[in-house]
Amino acid sequence: MIEQAFLEAEFLEAADSLFANFRNKDEIVSAIKSMQLSANTVMRRVELQGRDKELAEMISDIKAFIKKLEFWEQNLINSDSKHFPILSEKISQNPLEPYDNKYHVEIISSLKSNFKNRFKDFNEMALVAQFVVSPFMEIDIQQFAACVMQNFGEDIAATEMEVIEFQNDLALKSLVSSTECIWPIVSKEKYSVLCRVALKVKAIFSSTYLCESSFSNMKFIKNKYRNRLTDEHLDNCIRMAASNYTANIKKIIDESECQPSH
Repeated sequence: MIEQAFLEAEFLEAADSLFANFRNKDEIVSAIKSMQLSANTVMRRVELQGRDKELAEMISDIKAFIKKLEFWEQNLINSDSKHFPILSEKISQNPLEPYDNKYHVEIISSLKSNFKNRFKDFNEMALVAQFVVSPFMEIDIQQFAACVMQNFGEDIAATEMEVIEFQNDLALKSLVSSTECIWPIVSKEKYSVLCRVALKVKAIFSSTYLCESSFSNMKFIKNKYRNRLTDEHLDNCIRMAASNYTANIKKIIDESECQPSH
């Protein structure tokens, strides 16, 4: 079938209506979860998860996937199944049986609608996230300021003036090509509104990766052999496990004051 994993979530929600075809609901859920993931689905999961995913990247991935769904939907309407090899194979194996695209078109259409609905809040943040990544791009300043006010509560007039001054700051423009992220070197006094907005956008958790990995690490750390673990020690252990920072143990030891034995 087309994009089996795409159907997994839909089937799980509709498990009760499928009850008649199985002996019990557990059997339905087991059958659904045993479906083999397609290449498209695996790639989508990789794109939407992972460490250090920022909001702008997540919005880009989501918008791209919605565009793919729209493209696939139109392909299926035209009975073009080249993006679905399993479906193409089944059609070619039954040349005398006409292909009815209605069912598959409805699936893709439903998935597209659900995706748009679940991530509709991201559309409201897209312009701000894009500005934080590329602050010197041409934007509708009034629309941007309104978006900032709606999502972060900043004054519209102050935001508009800062954007104009910022985008015409020659000193900052000269530093864009030499730094990966310009915001750490932007004056917080001169561009207080934009710096606050950039910090909030950078701090947004765009995926659940860090949360999920932290819970996994905590479960591993709090085992039966560490029943005297304090909350402070647990917090430190989770921070170390979740961070990609590697401590220089040798330097720490060299700088520490050794206590002679008595």
